[in-house]
Amino acid sequence: MEITARVRQSYHPHQSTEQAELARHIVLDVPLDGRLRREAGDALCRPAIDFYELERGEVEGEATCTKCVERAARYGVRVITAAPAQSAEDVEQGGAERTEQAPAVHHFGSTGEAYNVTQCRDDILDGDVLVIEREQVVGFLRSAWPGAITAAHGELHTFTAGPRTIDDGRYAASVDLAEQIARDLGAPLAIEQQGVEAELDESTETTWHEAWLADEDGQQLTLDGTRPNGQQGNLFS
Repeated sequence: MEITARVRQSYHPHQSTEQAELARHIVLDVPLDGRLRREAGDALCRPAIDFYELERGEVEGEATCTKCVERAARYGVRVITAAPAQSAEDVEQGGAERTEQAPAVHHFGSTGEAYNVTQCRDDILDGDVLVIEREQVVGFLRSAWPGAITAAHGELHTFTAGPRTIDDGRYAASVDLAEQIARDLGAPLAIEQQGVEAELDESTETTWHEAWLADEDGQQLTLDGTRPNGQQGNLFS
């Protein structure tokens, strides 16, 4: 499994401007297991909880934390850099298509929060992956609509078609990353849940076809004829 990460800024209320410029860390998109254990959202140098504030939005430029850079090289972490911002003219005219890159990953405390912030935060872009670990929900932003690819969806929308193929496959990379994160979290996927429900429906239908009714002459009426009561409880083999 590929381990990806982003460059993000950390802040402290007493740091100078020069210190702030040097506080760029490599933050993981997915958990890292092994000799070094980190959760998604942690910096490689230390867990997110150890920071005063670790910004969620990506920043342009390379990481400046030496320990993060060294560990990224040691553990084979691929650092995805932020794409340059589009000009207002590009946005008004429809702009150039988004630079080809892996979608960003954003973590939230609830699906309600995830839905609300996707409507107003500029750093959450079309195709970015949304993770709500507490509710076992993972999805991505399709235009202005946040949708879940997991069986649980909370306040997010669900997809009536395979999300990997919608809009001519535009979100295939988003679905790949979202499914990978969901499996790491142990969150059931919607497509897998649908498969289980289909199997249950088929099993129920088969049981109905094999059901028997006892008639008043002491025989069982089946779809193929009658059987003596001595075989009661044994359906078709």
